[in-house]
Amino acid sequence: KLQFLYFIGFFYFFLFHMVRNAHDLLHYFSLRVTGAGYGDVLEGCAKGTKGGLVQLVGKETARIGPIKSCLEMMKEDDEVWRKFLARLAGVGRYGGIGAVEREKLVLKDAKDVSTNLPVAGGGEGLRIRVLSLPQTIIERVSETDMERILSREEGWDVNELLSVDGLTVPGSSKTSLVFLTGWWKITTDTTLTPPQDFTGACVDLLTAATYPDPVLIPPTATHMYALSNIPSAFRKTPKGYVKESGESVGFLIPPPSAAPPSFEPPKPVRDQLDAAFKNFGNGIFKSALQKLIRFTPETIVLPCGTTLSGRDVMRYIFCKMRDSNGQFVPDIQRWVGGVESLAKRGAVSGFEDSDVSVDPKGVGSLLCGALLAQRVPSWKPPKAVQEQWLETLVKLYDAPKAVVYSIKEGLAMKPYALQDAENPLQAASALLDELRSFSGDLALTRYTAATKKLTFTKLKTRPKTMLLPDHAIDQHVNPNIVYLWRYPVGAGFTTGPPGAPFKPLLANFFEKVTGVNPRRIDAREMENDSFVKECRRVQRLYRTLLQTEGEERPVDGFATVRETVDTSWIAGMVGVVNVGKVNGVAMVVTIDVGDPLKLVAVRAPARGASDNMLHDAERQEEAKKRAKDILKKGVPMDKIPAPHPSLAHCKAFLITDDDGNPTRYDIKGKTGDAKPWDDARVLEMEIPLRKDTVEPTMENAIKYRGTGMEVGMEEKVKKILTGVEGKVLRRVLVYLSGNKNRFRMGNVSRDGGGTEGAVVVEDIAVFDVLMKMSVVCPVAVCGVRGHPFSFDVKNLPMLWRLRRIVTEAVQGKSSGSSSAWPNIDDKLKRVTMQHQNDALQDMIAAHNRSLHGSFLYIPPGMGKTLIVMLYIRWLALQSQLPAYVVYTLPKSAMKSVLYEIVALGMPVTVVRPIKSKQTIKQAKETYEGVDKDLIKVVDTKEMVKHRVMMVEHDDLRLCEESLTGLAGEGFLFINDEVHKTLATTTKRTSVALDLATLSQEFIALTGTPIISSSAYPLIGWLQRISPFTVTGQNFWVSANTMIAHTVATGVETHREEKTPEFGKAQLKAYLKKIPPAFVCQDLPGGNANPRPEDWREAANMCYDLCDEAMVEEVVRVVDDGVMVVVRDKAHQRKVVDMLLAKGVNKKLIFALGADSKTTPVASAPSIFLTSASVRSSATPPYKVAVVPVRLAEGYSLTYLTRFVTSVYPCNNSTREQLEARINRISQEAKKVYYTTYHCGVLTWIHANHMKAHDLATALKSMAKVVTADDLRAVTKSLQ
Repeated sequence: KLQFLYFIGFFYFFLFHMVRNAHDLLHYFSLRVTGAGYGDVLEGCAKGTKGGLVQLVGKETARIGPIKSCLEMMKEDDEVWRKFLARLAGVGRYGGIGAVEREKLVLKDAKDVSTNLPVAGGGEGLRIRVLSLPQTIIERVSETDMERILSREEGWDVNELLSVDGLTVPGSSKTSLVFLTGWWKITTDTTLTPPQDFTGACVDLLTAATYPDPVLIPPTATHMYALSNIPSAFRKTPKGYVKESGESVGFLIPPPSAAPPSFEPPKPVRDQLDAAFKNFGNGIFKSALQKLIRFTPETIVLPCGTTLSGRDVMRYIFCKMRDSNGQFVPDIQRWVGGVESLAKRGAVSGFEDSDVSVDPKGVGSLLCGALLAQRVPSWKPPKAVQEQWLETLVKLYDAPKAVVYSIKEGLAMKPYALQDAENPLQAASALLDELRSFSGDLALTRYTAATKKLTFTKLKTRPKTMLLPDHAIDQHVNPNIVYLWRYPVGAGFTTGPPGAPFKPLLANFFEKVTGVNPRRIDAREMENDSFVKECRRVQRLYRTLLQTEGEERPVDGFATVRETVDTSWIAGMVGVVNVGKVNGVAMVVTIDVGDPLKLVAVRAPARGASDNMLHDAERQEEAKKRAKDILKKGVPMDKIPAPHPSLAHCKAFLITDDDGNPTRYDIKGKTGDAKPWDDARVLEMEIPLRKDTVEPTMENAIKYRGTGMEVGMEEKVKKILTGVEGKVLRRVLVYLSGNKNRFRMGNVSRDGGGTEGAVVVEDIAVFDVLMKMSVVCPVAVCGVRGHPFSFDVKNLPMLWRLRRIVTEAVQGKSSGSSSAWPNIDDKLKRVTMQHQNDALQDMIAAHNRSLHGSFLYIPPGMGKTLIVMLYIRWLALQSQLPAYVVYTLPKSAMKSVLYEIVALGMPVTVVRPIKSKQTIKQAKETYEGVDKDLIKVVDTKEMVKHRVMMVEHDDLRLCEESLTGLAGEGFLFINDEVHKTLATTTKRTSVALDLATLSQEFIALTGTPIISSSAYPLIGWLQRISPFTVTGQNFWVSANTMIAHTVATGVETHREEKTPEFGKAQLKAYLKKIPPAFVCQDLPGGNANPRPEDWREAANMCYDLCDEAMVEEVVRVVDDGVMVVVRDKAHQRKVVDMLLAKGVNKKLIFALGADSKTTPVASAPSIFLTSASVRSSATPPYKVAVVPVRLAEGYSLTYLTRFVTSVYPCNNSTREQLEARINRISQEAKKVYYTTYHCGVLTWIHANHMKAHDLATALKSMAKVVTADDLRAVTKSLQ
């Protein structure tokens, strides 16, 4: 028996090891699975070979075959093998043939040999020509040996390389370069081609000279890279010029050289520069290079007082950028390598700020190198290239003139094609277009290249000095430096638009400081300007903030502080309990947030899970039983950081009575001592105490570090808050909200807006307040060294205490009385359904637990708004309804919600803060027409007591100041269709989240909370209703704080996906638009560098193919009734015309939202097409409804039973809303069918959509079930 168990264990270990290696083989895609042959260029794909580049030379017919055992390992996993064959199509030998032929060929090529087979030297006739070595080798090999390795044109046998010192690991016979097949792969980013074998146009890397005919190539050229898809022709469109065609271009490069030249200044100088730039990222060197060329100072002054020559600093910056890994550039959403960044930034700075005519060939060479480095990341510029580049940059730095250019004229000019460039500057313009830069950079470069006689501005007086790194510190290094300005910002400052409040400040910063070019303006008096002086203070503060370690303040004793942790924290810390599959369905269980002795069973997200099996009471009970057994044995409380060290590294043990009923949880730490949860959560904390007093200032917050708090902390914090504006205090409260162990100021973009959420000018004062608090109470808020604008929370309960002090300062006296509200009662005397009663009671329970808000998750059409109205009525009856009620919602839902509110007799003010008189007039006609006595439309931002203030989602940003100003009064905030405010980068979402934080109480409601494949956007709202920290680790725990009810209509749903195939000619055209990684019908794409217009054209080809298939399907099943989803109104008209052409009767077609004057079929803004409405003749019996994807709400199509769509870019919420149009309570059919058509790039988009669907389906499983019978049964009225 023991032997059998060993066998089983070994079998499963082997299976796991095999599968893991199968995936690894696919991931690395090394020569072990592809093989290689003469002429192939290989790049290192393992840690020890990264950066290496070699070419196989020798016998032209020789090949290294893939390893048979590796292929067999992958074949064991069908999915891995399918992906491998698809990816293999991008390898030259296996491209251009079908999957079946490809599989036969690779298996035929396979060799039954060791996995440790060397790349060359195994007797197959191949040798290695070394093009570049990894950095780890360069550090150990002498320059002489490096030259010998790189200069051997005939290549090396692997064994020969063992004779080279430095290529062997000390004490080992192994070559440290490890020329084994598993460490190298065929590079597909470019082709290294002998110039004499190339037939296209070429450009010389050193001179930027172009050779349209290969016969013109100098005979001395021996090395060349062929880059594909370089634009060769352009066409003009209303939006500007776009690429019409592309072709391969050869880039002639010097032969590889030995180790790159140092160029660095002497070590003492280098050490001083290293100290000056300490803790800065790579971005500072890019900015310093730009400022050095632009400001053209004679010398550089360091913070230590040392003066250096500009040329020495240029050499230092050159080496730093060349050797760096690069940086992520948010404006173009791409990682830019060090060589590319150096070459591109230097050239662009020359065009923008200097005189490129001093060295046009050198400038062209820089951009040639930038493109080559972008396309071929493994390429490193040889010594000759680097020497020329440095010389060019020094010339641009020293140039006394600057070119006068016109961006406006440049934008109107036709781009240059590299193949047709007549001089280096035209080649440079074409290269920059291909590199893709800001439109202004492209325009000024194009203008300069096109102007035959350039005009210049000239330097009057060259600046004597420039302070580095300070002068390089601007928004390109870290836009968050805006937080270091004094508040309020000086005279003349104006706040930017809501989406970019710091735009004017950063614009002034550039215009008066870092953008100053003495060649263009007289800069001799700039340092005397008051604004410039403030900017210099900001730059100095940022450097100090980044580099100062801080002096430790002494501790004089300890203070005992008592705080109680909310009981729900145990649920958050335990997280989900995995119980495996129950009756074939993966389940997880969480502790109930409201009552820890209860458990909640949730179906785990799973691909392709069906809505038809969401709820199964027997399955849920079994899952809970398993979870109970697991909890009895003890579960780690480690899914989120503990709120206090006393709760860290603990386990929770469920204790039950004799009947198995839960009675409590015991908490055990490292000592093994058990303590009931209700006792463990009462904390007696010893907080370090400091008696020394330090003035709470920004400078002292940077100068000192420590923990604990000062004596009299609370009074000192109150003193800091004294005199601070109310709107600033409210923003402080926003930053202190939640239960995070670290938080940071909102990230500012380079254009002065927020990158992840909204930022406001008041955040400058907020940062100042937080820094001052960190002096007095660093145990609660402490600046993070090396991470400016971030704060650590070392003791979460102390943060709660600090938050209470700020809350008291914000709140003042609450208006809170409900007495001035009119009598609130349902005039329609509507009866409520059971799920509405249950949801109302859940909201009341949350209120009584002092939770900040409620999140209602109830599907469309189930009366969410009435539940909210009834809750408002309950608050009024308890005299707890705040004087201000703010209700925000999408415009599409405004009218229907107005009916619900006025039915309770509540007066409403619709706020439309816009200047258009016509728009206001239309709003008055639309909304006041519902009830002229109770509804008023205004164009001001003023909030009024005892009226429901209704604001459209899109108007939130316009009303931000007046809305957040209500925080001191206390207000109820209601966010209807909250899924419209989940996108984290929008101002709408940011304002909504801020209002939820600042409100006395908030209500969020939606029927579709999942908008994407990530749950992250929902976490922002869950954090505001959960008393504990919310992360991805305990998402499902926090999700059960939602008041969730889902509907089981009793209708069976069937889903099907169909993939139409391109014809031969269509496929050929399609493959020209997509990259090799995108495989279609077993063939890879042929566009190595697709542009946005290529992607658009590829998508349109896919849509055209899907349209034909969709229309065929509609015609086939038209008698069942079909809802067809289309992209937009233009697409709607196209599909309608296709249906009519196929013979569908126009009387049977309805086009939702179409223009009735131009559409040949019936249309209307909305429709309620149900079986009942057709029977009563209230609605014609339409059989086809064509619906644009954006129209997802406010209508019903349950007379139809089929849903046909393609894949359109939209969020999961929209897709669920659309699908709910045919599967609602009024659906009388037993089955409904959903069919999705996709192919090509649409299939990739669809895969992402399905991830969001799986998450949403799992979320539904935790909701309380409401059946169709429940909904139809009328229950007693709420009295």
